[in-house]
Amino acid sequence: ILEVDPSCRDETVIRKAYLEKAKQYHPDSSFRDSKADHGKFNQVQQAYEALLETLKTGDTSDPSSDDDIHIKFDIRHTAPQHRTHLEYGGFG
Repeated sequence: ILEVDPSCRDETVIRKAYLEKAKQYHPDSSFRDSKADHGKFNQVQQAYEALLETLKTGDTSDPSSDDDIHIKFDIRHTAPQHRTHLEYGGFG
């Protein structure tokens, strides 16, 4: 989707390809451009996120497989009123 070499591990190259495709397919990019497509834009965004995750983890398996995707819970990204309950495993 991003037209990047699968063996590419350079985040700058991947980001540049993402920005080009995002600009091309973003629904708000141009009213005259027939390539603006919300569905395609979402695919570009998901591909970029999957590639970045692969770079962060160093994992070379298929990034589209959902079996290996785990969401890391970070208490700093929760609402403040819930932090006291979550810090102690729900007993707080």
